[in-house]
Amino acid sequence: MSVIENILYGLVSGLTEFLPISSLGHQTLLNYLFGVSTRMSLQDLLVHIGILFSVFIASRDYMGRLRWEQQTALATRRNKSRHMDRKRHYDLRLLKSAVIPMLVGTVLFHIFMKTEMSLLSLVCFSVINGVFLLFAEHTRLGNRDAKLMSGFDGLLIGVLSATRVLPGLSGTGITLAYSTARGADIQKAVNWAILLVIPAMIIAAGSDVIYIFANGFGTVSFLMIVGSVLAGIAAFCGGYIGISVLRLLVANISVFQFSYYSFGIALLSFMLYLFT
Repeated sequence: MSVIENILYGLVSGLTEFLPISSLGHQTLLNYLFGVSTRMSLQDLLVHIGILFSVFIASRDYMGRLRWEQQTALATRRNKSRHMDRKRHYDLRLLKSAVIPMLVGTVLFHIFMKTEMSLLSLVCFSVINGVFLLFAEHTRLGNRDAKLMSGFDGLLIGVLSATRVLPGLSGTGITLAYSTARGADIQKAVNWAILLVIPAMIIAAGSDVIYIFANGFGTVSFLMIVGSVLAGIAAFCGGYIGISVLRLLVANISVFQFSYYSFGIALLSFMLYLFT
């Protein structure tokens, strides 16, 4: 990839990780358009790290509140207090119940359901993503918070978030679709979906490190290193913008209009498959 292509790749990867459209699907499409057929391990690693840091920066206030809730919960247990207002801790409880199935689901998808980055797989999964979003678009939204969501909801949210490892499926989009279909407040669902990107990126970065140790970097050049670093920086910027745009869309219009975008990506991918 050229420097410009690396920057575009990182920017699009970060942006689409948080919008209800597939980041991996866009990466697959860009690799196809750029003529890239081999894995760019260093680039992938820095892109995943860039996205991870964008979550920490853009969601630091929300994460600070969760840390405070964790600390007060631990202090309450140490003091054996029975009068703690546990309503403040339901967000943390829901996210905890989602993390383990999310981690397990991501690993299992990687091992047993990993598909080739083909245009046909992108077509199929983009259609599925669009159907999920379209379903949520026509489901009446509620105002549930994490207090009214069950542990089973957390488990399913974790599993659905793990589907981001399949090209065309958006973990963020499907998490939002399920949460709102269950009556969750959309702004709260956005916070849950964004935070679940953290374990996903940790697993992805860990997978990149394992791949690098097992296979090496391949042919290393100064241009490749510079391009990969710029891709990581662009991914951080794209991720930060993506989080901001998602929250802006939630406040003003429906994010589920992206169902039509997913169908458009499926159509474009199918046309490319037919004519190449």
